[in-house]
Amino acid sequence: MNTLRKKIVCLCTLASCLLAVGLTAQALADPYDFSFRQGPCSLVIPVDDYRQFHSHLTNTGDYADSYTLTVTSQQPANWVFNVCYGGVCYPPYQTSFQVPVVGDVPPGGTVDFDFDITSLTDSGHAIHTIVITSNGDGAVAGTWTFDAWTPTAPHGILFAPGEGVIATTVDNYVQFHPMLYNAGTEPDSFHLSITRDIPANWLVSYCYDGVCYPPDLAGGDIPAAPGSTVPAAGVVPIDIDFTTLSDAGTGTVTIAIVSNTDGSIFSAASFTVTTGSAVAVGDVPDGALVSNAHAAPNPFNPATEIAFTVGGAVARDAVIDIYDASGRRVRTLVAGDLAPGRQGVAWNGRADDGQALAAGVYLANVQIGGEQQTVKMSLVK
Repeated sequence: MNTLRKKIVCLCTLASCLLAVGLTAQALADPYDFSFRQGPCSLVIPVDDYRQFHSHLTNTGDYADSYTLTVTSQQPANWVFNVCYGGVCYPPYQTSFQVPVVGDVPPGGTVDFDFDITSLTDSGHAIHTIVITSNGDGAVAGTWTFDAWTPTAPHGILFAPGEGVIATTVDNYVQFHPMLYNAGTEPDSFHLSITRDIPANWLVSYCYDGVCYPPDLAGGDIPAAPGSTVPAAGVVPIDIDFTTLSDAGTGTVTIAIVSNTDGSIFSAASFTVTTGSAVAVGDVPDGALVSNAHAAPNPFNPATEIAFTVGGAVARDAVIDIYDASGRRVRTLVAGDLAPGRQGVAWNGRADDGQALAAGVYLANVQIGGEQQTVKMSLVK
């Protein structure tokens, strides 16, 4: 998996939130619904070290319920993965195991989980798949994937966003807790570029590497905080705080993270808060594109990332073409199937023949299945 110039695809994004922006209460909840917020779904880990995910399950249905977790791991031979909840940890030395019944959880009740990964002696890549099933209604289930790997290239970025969408009420406060990992084998520092689109009275503030920036920061760059060189496989916590003052609506913040060593190494993610309705497990609509396509950074030089979400439960035929201002196609970035979930495709400002293109306006046409959206981008020199 290339962590240098392509954003990591987190299969957890839509499923972990179980939300859809702009939908109405016509999407009715199942009496045995639940939601699962797993936190960041990817991490970088040094050899012979330990990392942990913190996650929680909430019973969003009408009845008390219990749940079964089935865990399947694909990992290097000497790595360990286990699941802890309620003060008890479950077997780490098996590639597939089932956690005993979690419950009874009352409506609105929450169960906290720790998912522990230890990378004993071997470098490599691990994929851990968690299937959670309602014992009240076996048809209500969800699947989440945790990725972990050791650095392989000198420089790289993993921006692990966790939830991409949170539903809340007016006059409330919610937080996102993404994580920035130095996915390289050498130390590096990074800066953040922010764009946002929020209702007039909402506030958004940001904390990066222990330094917080005020809610009147509408966009632009956040510099590297003092002493912010990140060691190989090091991690920097980021907080994004939304306050939904006065107005109903939907607000989105997009953050692009760029390496100060190599500006072509970057990653981006969007974070959305909505006062609209939550959608039950299995009720996420089957549209090909379920969130607006966008590019970040934009304007850009030398590279940007075109990000979007593929809806439904199966892979979709995807074509992403780049056109110049005259309508001439200059580059095809993707022509093939893409899996459901958040996707990010990098473009380095070059044509199909590898030639650097002139500064100007370019259009990315993102076509998934039978739907398409266009993203306007500015290449600057």
